[in-house]
Amino acid sequence: MNTTENTNKFAFMDFSVRRFIGAVLGIFIIGIGCAIFKQSMLGNDPITAMNLRLSEITRIPFAIWNLIPNLFFLIFQFMWGRKYIGLGTIINGGFIGYVISFFSNYLLATFGAPENFAIKIVWVLVGVVVTSLGVSFYQVSNMGIGPYDSISLMMHDHLKLPYFGCRLFTDAICTAIAFFTGGLIGLGTLASTFGFGPVIAFFNKHVSEKWIY
Repeated sequence: MNTTENTNKFAFMDFSVRRFIGAVLGIFIIGIGCAIFKQSMLGNDPITAMNLRLSEITRIPFAIWNLIPNLFFLIFQFMWGRKYIGLGTIINGGFIGYVISFFSNYLLATFGAPENFAIKIVWVLVGVVVTSLGVSFYQVSNMGIGPYDSISLMMHDHLKLPYFGCRLFTDAICTAIAFFTGGLIGLGTLASTFGFGPVIAFFNKHVSEKWIY
């Protein structure tokens, strides 16, 4: 595909019902996965950990606060990454915070705070599996990338740097902000940063690609 055409084309211009369902389902499952990580009390993925802490500091409900950085990132996405904008972008940026908040409250009310480290580890492992399944559906559907996720992709495109390094950089910034403002950083954060890859690849091959395509 011509590079110029690819850059200027919005993701939502290539639509199918099954891919749309896959994107919505994926984002919904990601929200549940993030809530499970929060339930573990061992830390969330970097961007969620940062937003949770800044939400606490500003006393703005997490679901509402989550919109603020996404709108900020969307400005850059519109300028330099239009090809990553689609219905999935809007759904991810606008609604995932509400999914996380709802299921966080539900899990805490249903199961209570985990009482020992072993139970916390179980929550982390479940979080890795659930979130990876959601990410797999979300990515394979190719209906647009969330504003935060697009930052590392745009860095890769325009700076010609390895994607993995770009993603580590953006995640490290979010982790540092969460840490230095007193946020919870722990095993869950490390697991979400480094543990998703193989599990997402498994779900891509055996679940998402078979169902969506």
